[in-house]
Amino acid sequence: MADLDYEDDAPFTTTAKAKTKRDSGDSGKSAKQDAVLEEDLHTHWRKASTRLTKVFKLGNVLTDSEKKTLPLESATLTSTTWVSLTSSGLLCMACKRAGMTTPWANGEAGKESKDLASVFKTGYLKRHEASSAHRAAVRKMLLIDDAPGAPPADDFRSLLQSLQAGKPQKSSHGASYSDKYSLMTWALHETLLDMERDDMAKSCTISLARDARKARLLIKYGICTETFSSRAGVLGMSLGGGDRAGDIVRQTRTLIRRFCTKFANKPRWSCGPEPQFMEGLFNHMTSMIEIIMSDSAANEILAGDVGAGKRDSNIEDEGAQELHPNLKLIGRDKAHAFRKVLQRPYCADDFLEALMNDHILGSHSMTQIISNSHEFSLWLEEEISRQEQTAGFGANCKNLRSAKHRFESHSTPLGRMLLYCPAFLATCQKIAEIRKDNKEGRCALAYLQSLTPEGLCQLGMLGDAGDEGLLLVRAMDKGNVDMAEISTVVHSFQSRIGVLFQQSKVVECGYTHYILELLRSGSLCIFLPDAVKKFRGVSRDMLERCLARMRCWARLAVEVLRAEFPHHSLFNAMQVFSLKTEREQACEISETTNDNFHRLAQVFDVNATALRDQLLRHRPVAEQMMREGGLKSRDAWLRAMQRLSKSGSPSDHLSPVMWRYIAWQATGIGDFQFWPVGRRRNTNIHIDQFYMGHCQCRADEINQLSSQCRCGCQESLNSKPPSY
Repeated sequence: MADLDYEDDAPFTTTAKAKTKRDSGDSGKSAKQDAVLEEDLHTHWRKASTRLTKVFKLGNVLTDSEKKTLPLESATLTSTTWVSLTSSGLLCMACKRAGMTTPWANGEAGKESKDLASVFKTGYLKRHEASSAHRAAVRKMLLIDDAPGAPPADDFRSLLQSLQAGKPQKSSHGASYSDKYSLMTWALHETLLDMERDDMAKSCTISLARDARKARLLIKYGICTETFSSRAGVLGMSLGGGDRAGDIVRQTRTLIRRFCTKFANKPRWSCGPEPQFMEGLFNHMTSMIEIIMSDSAANEILAGDVGAGKRDSNIEDEGAQELHPNLKLIGRDKAHAFRKVLQRPYCADDFLEALMNDHILGSHSMTQIISNSHEFSLWLEEEISRQEQTAGFGANCKNLRSAKHRFESHSTPLGRMLLYCPAFLATCQKIAEIRKDNKEGRCALAYLQSLTPEGLCQLGMLGDAGDEGLLLVRAMDKGNVDMAEISTVVHSFQSRIGVLFQQSKVVECGYTHYILELLRSGSLCIFLPDAVKKFRGVSRDMLERCLARMRCWARLAVEVLRAEFPHHSLFNAMQVFSLKTEREQACEISETTNDNFHRLAQVFDVNATALRDQLLRHRPVAEQMMREGGLKSRDAWLRAMQRLSKSGSPSDHLSPVMWRYIAWQATGIGDFQFWPVGRRRNTNIHIDQFYMGHCQCRADEINQLSSQCRCGCQESLNSKPPSY
């Protein structure tokens, strides 16, 4: 048994000869397996290479918008396949260039698979193409610089589009609306603000349009740079700041400071830079504000004088400095001013004033009674559907739209009452019969008894006059009125009312013609308790009396226009930039007494003769721009000056005036159209909700930017989304 003795702990060793023999056997077996694998890989690749290289491209992981913004050298690579074959497996070109150590980067993908046929199927490659590692490698290879941690540019673009459409963000994103979208909105808002600040720093004139109402303040701006790049937008909004003149000036200063502060109003969880006040931009803005447009409210008038230093600056705050020392003009909103044409002239005539109160404006008038009663409005709608004389305007009217707080109340309800006169009188008669014991019934009976053909004819003429006045107001009630066209609109209104009333053409058109034909037809008949009242036309004497009153109305309307838009106004002087036909231009230039040129030269410190000469020299180019692009005067001049400034054409006297013409706004803000109804009623809004409304307001304003600014914004969003 001694021969069988051994130590358990003795190491097991093999001879060198046996080891060499085994290694050589393993190596030969491995080489043989590698050769078989390589042959199988090539066999499968020959069958699938055409299909795979055609399907799997580098650009598959990019969106269409990202492909459009790629550099030229990267754009050519998007159509290149990323998959290829090595001796050991499949290789991803993007992952290899990114320096990864994965099987795809080393060219060994699919090597360990038991079924090589499955490796060359589309699903196997799609799984890799959809992986985050591959997508990141492709974007790195194509030189797409993503901001770390920021959502893709498409997310910012869709957010911008939803803000432009005015959609509530919670309805767009549902329950997922959280801090992420708050931060995205803030980042987008800051991006837009940076663009505005860059242009604002280059501005050579700034105009502000300001509206204060119920402790709310909204300010819009318009600017123009020396290179004739114009921009309009929202400077800011504030809530709960007060309605006094000092409050308005203080809030205006606050909004300008807020505009000049980068990274302000950061939402929660934002770890970005701290707010940075740009004092240089603030001083530049306050020195470049040259016009403020507002309505004629007493607090607005005083606020303009306080900000310009014409009144005691202590009204704002003790020791306050003047806000805009270089202010040249405090303009009044022309839409508000021209509304007086609808109100003042008829108030000077006792007959016309009584007629409007009895039929339209008075609380006892049937127009107001029917409008304020849902049941009576339904009766009127039913009678309108039965009316036969509706050719040309239809029978779809459901109400008289008579709201006293609207300026349209002087024309819209009057026009509807005249067009649907048979239905209106039938409704009044029904009220008088059914509600005879009530106040409404007694008012209806008194109205029907007092109604005369002369009154209806006079109402028809007032309706035509109101329509003309409404056209004037609507022409001015825009966000960006061309100042060169204001004078044309005013002269056109004067010419139309002159033809209508001075030449008695009103009897041949409009409401007056319709009412006269209705009276002549004898179809208007009213059944009173003790009699039947039938209208059979208007006598010549009645018609002359009505025309005499309207001629007086026309003269008063012209005087109102002269008071609200005087010939010496700076806005009136801007008519020299109006582009018309060659015949009209020659007449206008020859008949202009140089007062407009001298007035512009005096205000803007240029030579009047040189201003006129340079304007006439540049005018053909602007006319060509207007004809080719179908542009208005302001846009045609803008393009012409941009073109001529590059060519070096002398315009040292024309440019300072043109900057103001392009940037200054001839109208105010109008209604607070940016405020949702619920927010108008609540001044104690949470700051986050108010800030979202502010961002939405700025997003709306991007639609009004020039094409150059819009493209710049899109490029900014496409190239590098703001990080948060």
